[in-house]
Amino acid sequence: VYKRQGINAEYGQFSISSTTNEPMLFTAAVVVAFAGAAHAFYANTPVVELTASNFNQVYDDTNVWMIEFYAPWCGHCQRLTPEYIKAAKNVEGLAKLGAINCDEQSNQPICGPFGVRGFPTLKVLPWNAKNANDAIDYQGARSGASIAKHVLGQIANHVKKVSSGASHDEFAAGEGGKVLLFSTKPAVTTLYKALAQQFKNRLSFAQAAMSDSELAAQYGVESAPALLVLPADGGEPVRFDGKLKPLVLGKFLSGYAPALKTRGGSKSGGSQKSESAEPARPKTPVQDELWRVSSAADYKARCQERPGTCVIGLFDPLGDHFDTYRDALAAVLDEHKGGAFTLVWLDAFEQEGVLKALGLYGQDLPQLVVINDGKRAWNRFIGSFDAERIGKYLGKIKNGVQSVQKLGANVDVAGAFVTEKSAAAKDEL
Repeated sequence: VYKRQGINAEYGQFSISSTTNEPMLFTAAVVVAFAGAAHAFYANTPVVELTASNFNQVYDDTNVWMIEFYAPWCGHCQRLTPEYIKAAKNVEGLAKLGAINCDEQSNQPICGPFGVRGFPTLKVLPWNAKNANDAIDYQGARSGASIAKHVLGQIANHVKKVSSGASHDEFAAGEGGKVLLFSTKPAVTTLYKALAQQFKNRLSFAQAAMSDSELAAQYGVESAPALLVLPADGGEPVRFDGKLKPLVLGKFLSGYAPALKTRGGSKSGGSQKSESAEPARPKTPVQDELWRVSSAADYKARCQERPGTCVIGLFDPLGDHFDTYRDALAAVLDEHKGGAFTLVWLDAFEQEGVLKALGLYGQDLPQLVVINDGKRAWNRFIGSFDAERIGKYLGKIKNGVQSVQKLGANVDVAGAFVTEKSAAAKDEL
C-alpha cells in the first residue's frame, strides 16, 4: 500500500523519510550541474559556446578572443552571464567572446592547461596565440562595458598609412588582395583595426587621408569614408556601398579573401593535431516518442548511454488517469525533443525496486524524477503533474536554476530493475 511520507519541499531541496530498511540516497542536498547547462547559458547569443571538439577555432582565426571558463552551478558565473552577453553584443564583428563549461568532463583537457582554479575565470587570447601559455588573465570589472572595452583594447593595429607617391605605390604593388580606406579621421578607428585583425595574413589594409586629393582622384573618390578592395588578380578596384557595420563589412571582405589557414591549435592547448585522432562519434538519434523502460537493459540504453539527463515518469498503468499522466509527459517531450533530456516512463509496481533505490517507496503515484548517471545527480519534481509545470521545471534544471542532489555512492538505479525471471516468479501463485 502506498502512503504519503513526510516531505519538506522548497526550491527542489527536500528530505524523504521511509518506513523501509532501504538505504537513503542522501543526507544533504548538494548542487550539481546537469549536462546541457552550457547551452542554457549562451544559446542564441553572440557568445561562442566552446567545447573540446570545437576549441581549435580559437587558434585557427586571427581575432582577439576572450574566454570565460565556468561551471553551470557557480552563482558568480550565473550573475556574470547577462554582462558577458552585453559585452559580446558590443564587440560582435570586432572580436570574439567564447565560454567553455569546465564542469563537463570532456572539456577538462582544455580547462586544465589554462590553470583554471576558480569560476568564472576570464582570459584573453591575442590574435597570434598558439596555446594556453599565451593567454592573459583579465582582472578588470565584471561589467559588460568594462569587458568590451578591454577586449577591443587588445586589437593590434595592422593598418598602414599611405599617401600619393611611394607609400601608396609600395602598398598597391604588394601580393594578394588589398583594402584601402579613405577617411577624414587622423587615427585608425577600432572598426577598421578590427577588420585588419580579422583578415590578418589574408588581406592587406591601408588608410589614406581624404585630404590627399591626388590619391582620391586616382581612385575616383569624392567623399569619405570610402572603402575599396583592390582584388588580388589586379582587377578594377571595387567600392563597398553598404552600411559600415562590422558584420556587413566582414561578409563583404570575405568574398575577396583566401580561405583561412589553420594553425593547428589542439584540444590540449596548442600541440599539433594527431593524424590518428579518433573518428567523430555518431550523433545520438533524436527521441521521437515517449519510451517505456522495463528492464536494466532498457534503462542503460535509454538513460545511461544517451547524453544528458533522463526524465522518468513513475506510473501505475492500472490506476486512474494513467493515460492523462503519460500524455502529459509525451507533450513535454514534444517541447524538449532533441535537447538535453531523454523522457521515459516505467511501471512503478512492476519496478518497485527502483522506487526503493530512490527512496520513493510508499509515496503516492505518479512521481517524476530526473537522473544524470554520468554526473551522479538527481532531483524529484514536486507539483501538479501537467505538461506546463513539468516543462517549466525542466527549464529550470537546464538553466542551472533548480538545485539538484547527489546520488548516494551505493545507489544503482539500473541494478534495481527486476529481471525477466524474477518478474515472472513474482506473478506465480
